[in-house]
Amino acid sequence: MNENEMRILIVDDCEEIRLLMEDLLRMDGYEKIDLAENGSEALEKIMEMERAGEIYSLVITDLEMPVMGGLELIKSVRNRKCGIPILVMSGSMDAELKERIMNSGINGFMRKPVNFRDFKETVRGLLFQI
Repeated sequence: MNENEMRILIVDDCEEIRLLMEDLLRMDGYEKIDLAENGSEALEKIMEMERAGEIYSLVITDLEMPVMGGLELIKSVRNRKCGIPILVMSGSMDAELKERIMNSGINGFMRKPVNFRDFKETVRGLLFQI
């Protein structure tokens, strides 16, 4: 599978961050990118994909969002047993939260603000399991 066949879901309550990540990924050849502004909206998109017999290649999520936060989204995705890789990006991190995140079944973590090159390399690594 190549970049233009992979479907990525970006979840962040900040529109500017969602659009920036989308632009970075599109510059690298990823064409199928969906956006959600909170975990609840993201979970609905994931369920829509499942009903269509498809699955996201990667979910990139923030932690602190209204309606449903990232940890609750991660738990919901993992309970669905669909095996979607999850990359968490967050600007806030204390020791307790970091431990909860690392034990939640995520595949990667990046602290905001992220280095664009590192972001693209991390995404590529998760998608292609490098």
